[in-house]
Amino acid sequence: MGEGAVTAVPALRDCAVPDWEGNRWKVAWAVWRIGGDPEGGGERTLRLLGEALLNAEEPQYGGLLGYVADFGPAASAYAPRIRDLMENTEHWWLRLASATALWSITGDPAPTLPVLARPIAAVAEGDDSYGKLRIALDALSRVGGITPEIEADLRTLWARERRLSPYGDYRAVLGDEALRGAIGGLLAGTGPGAAVRVGVAGPTVRAEDEGEVQASGTKQEEPPDHRDRSAQPDQPEQPSQPDQPSQPSQPDQG
Repeated sequence: MGEGAVTAVPALRDCAVPDWEGNRWKVAWAVWRIGGDPEGGGERTLRLLGEALLNAEEPQYGGLLGYVADFGPAASAYAPRIRDLMENTEHWWLRLASATALWSITGDPAPTLPVLARPIAAVAEGDDSYGKLRIALDALSRVGGITPEIEADLRTLWARERRLSPYGDYRAVLGDEALRGAIGGLLAGTGPGAAVRVGVAGPTVRAEDEGEVQASGTKQEEPPDHRDRSAQPDQPEQPSQPDQPSQPSQPDQG
């Protein structure tokens, strides 16, 4: 709601939150987002969140990356820490989130694209980590450009006859349509002479907010909400065999 909710600032500042630091980060971020922290253009809020990012344990980074990345270039002082996390974390959801946050702050796609390319290449080679694929596609749509290697993998996925989903019910149709829509949108901007376009730095990917689920084989891994503490992936029952869709039309090559 942005500035339309500015009248809620006093209530936000006075609200009692559970005894966990992450909730205080949420309140500070929300106050800034609706224009309740005009001092220094949100500098006080950024300093609070940035210092927390530097000092927090790794499992809590997910709750801070989105907040800090929303400040764009103003958060450049924290880009080295985010890049270090991207290069060294063992958590795939943190790696993808930090890669996208890094681009949101710097506007430079060079270090981000290889990270986003990995889950796409993995599914193109036969893996079924569709949740990772969805997050990577969402991030690429924000970055605004792809490499020739990513384009080749996307065309492999587009030409695949089976649905891009581990399910065999209505979720397979919905998931397949969503992924193919994202793939088609990215391929529509490719062709002879096409180059990687540098996007304008902006808010980081909100895939976790959308309840994105990473389906892999007989299990699903749901990335913890990047606003909340991390949690271990759930282990639901094995999905049924995917059905077979009709061959999609080929996107334009130029």
